[in-house]
Amino acid sequence: MRIFIPAGLDVNYQNDRTGGYVAMTASSGSLEFTRFLLEHGADLNINLLADFYPALCVAVGNDNIEMAELLIQYGARVNGLGALGAAAKRKRYAMMEFQFRHGADVNDDAKECDDVVIGWLPGTTALHEAAAVGDVDVLEYLIQRGADLGLKDYYERTPAMVAREEGHQEAANFLNNMP
Repeated sequence: MRIFIPAGLDVNYQNDRTGGYVAMTASSGSLEFTRFLLEHGADLNINLLADFYPALCVAVGNDNIEMAELLIQYGARVNGLGALGAAAKRKRYAMMEFQFRHGADVNDDAKECDDVVIGWLPGTTALHEAAAVGDVDVLEYLIQRGADLGLKDYYERTPAMVAREEGHQEAANFLNNMP
């Protein structure tokens, strides 16, 4: 890359079904290579193919706080692309706290993800993600942070409805019994 970029390689090139280079380097955990791409103008808030999440979501999914910090330093958007939900569904408390420190909105509905990720449901909040996996501890944590139990996803489902549909009755009961 150090040779190809000065020769005109597009750092935002669509690479088959894996998205852009930054998402790929974030996935591999290569801080040095990711920094190099960002220094050469790579846009980390886009995903050029819809099979792969934006770079910050990849770092969150891999529980790589160092990578997430680097991406945020270079302008990764904490809201709008599903990063908090990615942490919530994996029970990554440190990553959720990290995102809150950087301005994550507990009720962010990842509305921009539907343009970049195949199968993403607009309106999906971190609470919906935690409900989908039935994690009562994460649900409670998000509610304590101000999560709105009444928000609906693309299919007009509340988090309680998602939990029930996914067979997580304990989580559904927990959500339904919240004031």
